[in-house]
Amino acid sequence: MDSTQARTKRKHDDIQQDDEDSNYERSTNNPLNTHDIQATPRASELNYQQSSGTATPSLSSAESVSSSQSRTSSPTKQLKRLALEADGFVHRKFATKRRAELPSSLNKLVEELKSIKHGSAILAHHMRTEYENFEIPDHAFFSEGRPMSPGLRFPPRDLVNWLRDQGEDCELNFHGEPSWNTELHLPMMEWALRPNRQHGLVDYTYCPGAKVTTAYKAKSLTSNVVDFCMVIRPPEGSPEANRINAVRENRPDVSINHTEHGILCKSPIVVSFETKRPGEDEEKAMMQMGSWHTSQWRGLRHRRHKMPAIQFLPGVIIIGHRWTFVASVMAGEKSIFYSGVEFGNTSTEFGIITTLLALNHLTRWAEDTYWPMFKAEVLGMASDS
Repeated sequence: MDSTQARTKRKHDDIQQDDEDSNYERSTNNPLNTHDIQATPRASELNYQQSSGTATPSLSSAESVSSSQSRTSSPTKQLKRLALEADGFVHRKFATKRRAELPSSLNKLVEELKSIKHGSAILAHHMRTEYENFEIPDHAFFSEGRPMSPGLRFPPRDLVNWLRDQGEDCELNFHGEPSWNTELHLPMMEWALRPNRQHGLVDYTYCPGAKVTTAYKAKSLTSNVVDFCMVIRPPEGSPEANRINAVRENRPDVSINHTEHGILCKSPIVVSFETKRPGEDEEKAMMQMGSWHTSQWRGLRHRRHKMPAIQFLPGVIIIGHRWTFVASVMAGEKSIFYSGVEFGNTSTEFGIITTLLALNHLTRWAEDTYWPMFKAEVLGMASDS
């Protein structure tokens, strides 16, 4: 074999891998994915030492290879591996046959989100005029004279039109994930969570740079960052804010959460949001959210001998226009990650409206249901404090 043939053979051996991982590598190296802050390292980046003319890993390099396997394998393989790890999580789908194994509070929230998506009697009768020429089914409107529940808000026509155009622009011009977040998702969060441009008890933060605190990060978990968090922000100087400060003094990184990023050090996380551009790997998003939730559970159990009364951790995965509800439940020492309830879609006017109403509903759930439990279980405050 001449030197040219030998070099060709070595090059072929270096890049050869099984079909599944090869396909995943090609997808992550697509030029359209240049905005992905979680790009998977390539095998060629591993540091090998040369010994006796043969490429062999040193002891430290061998450890690097072992820890890098989870980063270089496909999300499918990582999900399979995490299901076997003591500090990983198991992935399941929301399904009718599994309703009995879910907490009743989770079943209730899922059904409420499904009902909003279906759109039966969710809009005030007078909004017929506001939404004229939108393709909205008749069953979506209240009957004339029917009283509305207090606190209901409906997005104005010009906002719906603008969000539709923003989403279409992101899709047709192949925008990356950051553009989808800033051009579409962020203004939706603003409308749902900051009425009149003011911070309320329930707020949001854009946090793609949030890293999990080392004390709560399981060794087997790698990609555990999200894009947005719906949080609780008690007013400065309030009894709740003062209690949070007292509790976090004795926690890792002086944070009430499993991350110290920005306001997350003092604002309890309620709902986490992971976003991807259209066509990106949904399994990768599930792996990130499942890992994030696993670390969040570890934070909630900090120095506790039993699980808190909090029954599940909610999340939302957004891929392009499609919004999917997910949740994690603790079963013994294992986190079970449930996925598969689509509740929103921003490709149509009606889809935008129902998605915004669902965000509003999650906001009310955060304030009325999650926050009282968190105060009692984590802060040790009476529910009426």
